[in-house]
Amino acid sequence: MNYPQPSLPQDIKLTAGEQLVYVTVDLDAFRRKYGKTARKNITIPEYLNKLAKEQKINVSQVATEALRVKLGF
Repeated sequence: MNYPQPSLPQDIKLTAGEQLVYVTVDLDAFRRKYGKTARKNITIPEYLNKLAKEQKINVSQVATEALRVKLGF
């Protein structure tokens, strides 16, 4: 994806009452919250799959949560 080049602060012309404000963005946090998902196949023991189905546990959600904990997110 091509993004436009940022403006240089010294090139921005302000009129009376205007003020230049810097905004910081945590792109990693944004990507974690709004990023695309990737389909991955995992293998788990059959008994765990059966128990998860019986208790209506979303295995993908549990795997995602476990990876976040493991990776410190």
